[in-house]
Amino acid sequence: MKIKLILITLMLSLVFGVSCFATGSDPLVAADVYIGPGGDILYVKTGGEVMVESGGSLDIESGGAFEIAGVAVTSSAAELNKMNGVTATASELNTVDVTAGTLTASKAVVVDAASNIDAFEVVGTLQAGDVTLYGDITNATSNLGIVNITSTGTISTTRGVTGGTAAQVGGIVHVAVAASTAVSATTTETIFDNSLWQAAADELTVGTVIRYTFWGIVTADNSSDTLAIELYIGGISGTPICVIAASDVAANDIFKGSAIVTIRTIGSSGTFVATNRNMVPAATGFATTDGVIASTAVNTEGTLDFVVSAVWSSTNAGNSCRIDGVIVEIKGF
Repeated sequence: MKIKLILITLMLSLVFGVSCFATGSDPLVAADVYIGPGGDILYVKTGGEVMVESGGSLDIESGGAFEIAGVAVTSSAAELNKMNGVTATASELNTVDVTAGTLTASKAVVVDAASNIDAFEVVGTLQAGDVTLYGDITNATSNLGIVNITSTGTISTTRGVTGGTAAQVGGIVHVAVAASTAVSATTTETIFDNSLWQAAADELTVGTVIRYTFWGIVTADNSSDTLAIELYIGGISGTPICVIAASDVAANDIFKGSAIVTIRTIGSSGTFVATNRNMVPAATGFATTDGVIASTAVNTEGTLDFVVSAVWSSTNAGNSCRIDGVIVEIKGF
């Protein structure tokens, strides 16, 4: 046994370049490296070191163990090699020490097995695909509050009812914030300059609903001259969807019109249906007319202008009208 240990210490001397033999007569006790009682533990004295030179290796065979302060390192070589190239600090690595599904300050966001997270606060802009919310969208003081949500998809709500029918949240896409320029003394059909809302090419999809409402006033009128007003889809060369027929108006008469359009099919040969209500100009009260438009062709692949126009029966300078309000709402599926 001693011969074997002497050979080991001699090999250590040759391989590691340490002083392996003490000045005493016992070859099992070395100055820097020595073998303890029983002959099964090799010690490096305090302050000493074991160095593997370039090209060498320290191989712990299967069944052996590498320990630090008596604690075995159980990671495999492959597992340790995963740290190769990692430059993160301990603090940075600890950011992923979280409970999945629970949001923790200054930590990484890790969803649970159902891909859920319990809370989320965004300061700035959030860009996302499909987002399913099971609670409220809040700011510091109230639900929603001053929050802008822009989505290329749809936003739906069950209005707090678990299992309720998801109702799509609509949005106002156009508001006339000022009165239009007056349409005066012209027998040429003229678009009110605050009435345009343009649907982008391919913006309208099957099931899209557009609600367009407008109202205005006759500011001046000459004798028995008449005024006609129309709401169009596709510009004034397109399809009228709300028509206030030519009528004898008077100064300060008010008028109003609205239409609800539903897109049934899309493409260059798409179709829509609509219902409308128009109110013939009058000083007080309205003569209301309701109507429907059966399936009508529309090209959704191009831009679509929704506009309101007016035309007088005479070019008399005493004829004038304007639109005071326009609201366009859209809900897309």
